[in-house]
Amino acid sequence: MKSGYFLFGLLVLFSCAGAPPIRYFTVDFQSTQKNDPKNRQVLYIQPFTGTQMYEQDRMIYKPSTHEITFDHYRRWISSPVVLMRQKSVDVIRGAGLFDRVCTELTDVPECLVLECRITRFEEVNLGTGHEMQAGLWVEISKWPGNRLLWQGELEGRTAVENISTEGIVKAMSKATERVLEQLVSTLKTVTRER
Repeated sequence: MKSGYFLFGLLVLFSCAGAPPIRYFTVDFQSTQKNDPKNRQVLYIQPFTGTQMYEQDRMIYKPSTHEITFDHYRRWISSPVVLMRQKSVDVIRGAGLFDRVCTELTDVPECLVLECRITRFEEVNLGTGHEMQAGLWVEISKWPGNRLLWQGELEGRTAVENISTEGIVKAMSKATERVLEQLVSTLKTVTRER
């Protein structure tokens, strides 16, 4: 009977403490891409896609190869599919590669179309340390006609130096920067070959 009161007392004590607050984070970096002379092309960036786990805002952690967990108290300001698309728009516009970068297909007679699917946006326990991984499957095509010009996977990986929320966010920012630098480099190559 005494153990029942003890357990009840613990339950009351912990329920009064409450859950930790939910904290929101974003990836942040200064793009190192230089403004290239603009060409007369237009780039349309489609909404990014990804599996269901990339369409929610909780931070993702892979403690092992076959296990995925979600952090209910640390979240991104938006889902990775939305966050990565917005950062891509910002970085590509900043690179100055195109006359126009649009997120809606308007009255453009022709343009390049960028379609991206998120393949990774998570913290991974490698056994020897933690790493943040950002990955995109990319397809670049010419519209109208949907002629495929390039496709492939790009990825950015960064070791987490300090296992803390700030260390994790800093490492994901760097991983995101790396994958988007590769994306801009790929777009430069494709536009030169056209």
